[in-house]
Amino acid sequence: MTTILVIEDEPQVQANICEILELADYTTLAATDGISGIELARQQIPDLIICDVMMPCLDGYGVIAELRQYPETANTPFIFLTARSEQEALRQAMQLGADDYLRKPFSPEDLLETVAVRLKKHLGLVSQFTQQLEQAREAAQFLRHYDRDTGLPNYQLLEKHFDLAKIYAQQQNVPLAVLVVELEQLEHISATLGHRMRKLLLESFAQRLLAFAAASPSLDVIAYLGGRQFALLSRPATGQSQASELAKSLLQALQVPFVVAGQEIFVKPTIGISLYPENGEALDRLLGCAEGAVYKGSKPLDLGFYFYTPQQHVRALERLTLESKLHHALENDELQVFYQPQVELASQHLIAAEALIRWRLPGQGYISPVDLISIAEQTGLIIPIGEWVLETACRQACHWQQELAKSLKISVNLSARQFHQPDLAGQVEQVLQRTGLAPQWLVLEVTESSILEDTQKALATLEDLRALGIEVAIDDFGTGYSSLSCLKQFPFDVLKIDQSFVRNIHQTPDNIPITRIIIQLAKELNLDLIAEGIETEQELKFLLSHGCRMGQGYLFGRPVSALEFNQFFGPANQN
Repeated sequence: MTTILVIEDEPQVQANICEILELADYTTLAATDGISGIELARQQIPDLIICDVMMPCLDGYGVIAELRQYPETANTPFIFLTARSEQEALRQAMQLGADDYLRKPFSPEDLLETVAVRLKKHLGLVSQFTQQLEQAREAAQFLRHYDRDTGLPNYQLLEKHFDLAKIYAQQQNVPLAVLVVELEQLEHISATLGHRMRKLLLESFAQRLLAFAAASPSLDVIAYLGGRQFALLSRPATGQSQASELAKSLLQALQVPFVVAGQEIFVKPTIGISLYPENGEALDRLLGCAEGAVYKGSKPLDLGFYFYTPQQHVRALERLTLESKLHHALENDELQVFYQPQVELASQHLIAAEALIRWRLPGQGYISPVDLISIAEQTGLIIPIGEWVLETACRQACHWQQELAKSLKISVNLSARQFHQPDLAGQVEQVLQRTGLAPQWLVLEVTESSILEDTQKALATLEDLRALGIEVAIDDFGTGYSSLSCLKQFPFDVLKIDQSFVRNIHQTPDNIPITRIIIQLAKELNLDLIAEGIETEQELKFLLSHGCRMGQGYLFGRPVSALEFNQFFGPANQN
C-alpha cells in the first residue's frame, strides 16, 4: 500500500484530504503542525508528503528544508498546499525541492490527479535509478575481472583460472605452462604515433590473441597484465614440447601486420615460458620466471620464445645485487675512467683518447662494462655516472695539457638518457668551465639510436653543442637502420666505423665493400673518420689502403688507467 503523510493545521481540511485519499486506497498519516510532521515523516518514511505552507511554529518551507537534509526523506515526493497565488511564493517552494503544489480550494479530482502524477513520476525515477545502479554494479563486477581497454581477463581472473587448472594438474600429475608475451613496440609507437595509436594497437593485439585462443584447444585463458605484457595459461598436460609448438603458432599468427587507423604496423613480440610445478607453484612466481625468460632466455634469439632455467634466477639475483651496489659505487670510489688511445694510422702517433667507464668491486674485480652500462641505463644512474665520467675525463685532459704538456682530444660517450636531458649544452659548458678544458679538445660521441628517438630535439641539441665549439661524433656507424639519412640530417664532425665491420674483415667478405663505402662517404661529406676495433696488421693495412686516417683498437693499446696511459706519450707518439 502507498502511504501518504498529510501535514495540515486546519482539522477539517486535514480530515477531508485523508478521507479522499483513503477512498482511493491510499494509506494516510496525519500531523497538525510542521514539527510533528517532520518527526512522523522520519519515523514512518511515507511514499509522498502533502504539506500546507502557512502553519504555526514551523511553516511548510521550514518542513521541506528540514526533510531534504535527511537521506531517508531527501527524495520523497512533496506537494505544497497553499492559498497564496503569488509567483514568488510558488518559486520559493519549488526551489526548496517541492515537486508540485495545489491551490486551495481544490477539488477531489485535482488532489487525486496531482498525487497520481507525482507517484508515477517518482516510481519512474526510482526504476531508472535502480536500473542505473544495477548497470554500475555489473560494470564494477566486470572491471574486477577484466581490463577496460582490451576486454581481456585481468590478473585476478587469471589467478582464479590458474587455481582451478592447478587442482586438475595435481590430480592428473601433469604440467602446466605459463607464457608471458612482451610487446616492446608499444612504448615506441606511443612516442612516435601518439597514445591513441598505442591504445588502438593494444586493442587489435588483444583481438588477435582472442582469435588465436579460440582456435587453440591447448589454451585455457589469455589475460592482460598491464603495460606491454600479456599472459597465457595452457590447459593441464602442456609440457615443454607442447608449449614450444604453442609459442611457435602464436608468433606465426602475430606475423601478419596490424592495420591501425589505416596504418600498417608490424610487431615482433617476445615470449617467455615457465612450467608448473617445475619452476614454481604460485602464479606470481611462474609469471616472474616467464618474464625473466623474456630477457635471459636459453633459446636462440631468432625463435622469439624462451624457457626459464634455474640459472636465470641466479643471474637475476646477481643482477639485483649489482643494482644495489651500483647506487653506492660513486661514493665508495669504485668507479674509474680508463682511456684508450686513438692514433693517426700511418704514423701511429697519438692524437686522442676515448674515455671509458670501469667498475671495480672489492672482492669481485672488474664488472663487465656491458653489465655496468645496462644496469646504469635501467636504474637511471647513467645520468650521475655519465656526468662524473665527463667531468673526470675533461679534468684529466687538462692535467695532461698543463702538467705533461701533452695536448690531445678527449672523446666521451653520451648515453641516450644523457643526450635527451634538458639543456645538455648548458651542463657541458659548466663542466668545461669547472675543469678549464677548452671546448675544441672535447668530442662527444652519440649513437644513431639515441638521436632518432626525437629527431627535432636531437637536432637542436647537436647544434647547441657544436655552437660551444665541441665536436660531435656518431658512434657505431653502420649498425643502425637509417645511417645514411642520419648523416644527411644531423650535423656531425666525426664518423666512427663500428668494430663489427673492421674486426676479421678479410674473413668476412661482405664487410669489405661496406667498410670501403663508409670510408668514401666520410670523405665526400668532409667528416673525420675513426675505425674501431683494429687488432691486426692486416686490418690496419686494409684501412690505410682505402684512405682511413685514424683508428683505435688493441693493436695500438687497450683501455688503461690515467696513470698507465702516460706510456703512450713516448717519443714515437709526440704530437
